Amino acid sequence: MLMLRIIGGKYKGRLLEAPTGKSTRPTTNRVREALFSIIDSKYKLVGARVLDACAGSGALGLEAISRGADHSTFFDINKNALEIIKKNIINLNEELSTDIYQADITNPPKPKNGVPCSFVFLDAPYQSKIPIEGLNAISKSGWLHQSSIVIIETKKDTNFPWPNIFREIELRIYSSTKLHFIEYIG
Repeated sequence: MLMLRIIGGKYKGRLLEAPTGKSTRPTTNRVREALFSIIDSKYKLVGARVLDACAGSGALGLEAISRGADHSTFFDINKNALEIIKKNIINLNEELSTDIYQADITNPPKPKNGVPCSFVFLDAPYQSKIPIEGLNAISKSGWLHQSSIVIIETKKDTNFPWPNIFREIELRIYSSTKLHFIEYIG
């Protein structure tokens, strides 16, 4: 069994279970720490609503809650991953501040109560077109508001032509991983 650790906030040091096998690839602790350091220094996470798409273990959404986000929604298509996310949520006693959907970001449900998210974490399988298709789908289905930030994890050598309703505002490289910070400009 693979275990991850919450990096910061009220649950710092708490362990999270992660799915094993090749169907998921958890964001490394180093990249997650760097990602949240950027968010903490440049954006307002406290009180935010977050979408963790292609969630795997739910580590990104749960890290956001640990650091002050009010609510995290989790999408994954893998039933095993969804069970692990649910277990991690229960272990942190965060059932009231989370929603879980067996959903594909390229065909998402509408947001609960029609409330969009300020941050979206998209850590899709590396060799897929899911980031582009997912960006278009979540923008059309109400998950984003003007200036929502989407953080997309890709391989270092991956580049996408972002849809014209988004603009890349920051790019960071960590070893073989690239983080794209994309702003929704609708």
